[in-house]
Amino acid sequence: MKYFFIVILILGLLVIYHIYEHSSLQVTFHKLTSNKVTEKLRIVVLSDLHNKKYGQNNEKLIKRLKELKADLFLIPGDIIVDGDDVGNEIGEAFVHSLAKLGAPIYYSLGNHEYRYRMTHPEEYEAMVKGFLDCGVHFLDNNSEKGPMNLQIYGLSIPLEKYRKLCKTPKLSIEEIRQMLPSPEAAEYSVLLAHNPVYFDQFCEWGADLTLAGHMHGGLVRVPGIGALISPQFKLFPKYDAGLYEKNGHSMYVSRGLGTHTINIRVYNRPEIAVIDIN
Repeated sequence: MKYFFIVILILGLLVIYHIYEHSSLQVTFHKLTSNKVTEKLRIVVLSDLHNKKYGQNNEKLIKRLKELKADLFLIPGDIIVDGDDVGNEIGEAFVHSLAKLGAPIYYSLGNHEYRYRMTHPEEYEAMVKGFLDCGVHFLDNNSEKGPMNLQIYGLSIPLEKYRKLCKTPKLSIEEIRQMLPSPEAAEYSVLLAHNPVYFDQFCEWGADLTLAGHMHGGLVRVPGIGALISPQFKLFPKYDAGLYEKNGHSMYVSRGLGTHTINIRVYNRPEIAVIDIN
């Protein structure tokens, strides 16, 4: 009987820790330098909310974001969830509340926005119109000028590039250039591209900084090792979370703010990423 209660206690503690891990926001801070950026710039990266709430109307999340004094918010997708029985009022309301903070918002498509456009075209168009009406820069294979010599691009990666339980589908540099023209060398190019597995191609395309999500930090993380499994059900994904560098190009992969399908986070708190560029 004693061992039974010990097991129950351990299981109870694990449940409590899981609840804490699942809902306790972590703000991470990172620094980059570039002589292309004319002044100091603070970027806040938000991805993979998946309609999660932090307090009523996401007021806890909005309050924390206000405290960070961002120059701009960059969203590389999956704020919503695509599904026949899922409404996206929470994700949409969050973006509208975020716009009231005053900093520019640049939002590109994740796989859920991409699929939502296909499965619910009228609702999708209404959502996008609402975002545009409140000043959001919604990027769908296009770019817009940002502050301080930034050019911000949004790459809408086709759904077939997200296939699960198979070899990683190829995304060629030619395919990317068909969707987005290569950036000018003099500008600081920021690419919002939801799926980080194509970092090599993003570098070749010319992105100075790529911002991605999708991996959710791998759901379960092991200290010193990283993520155990990707959303494509591949073990130990190469690009799971954090900052990566290659030949002068950078990519930040957010652990995301929510979960989808498998609602687990172990050693993997939801993340607001702050990138200061000097």
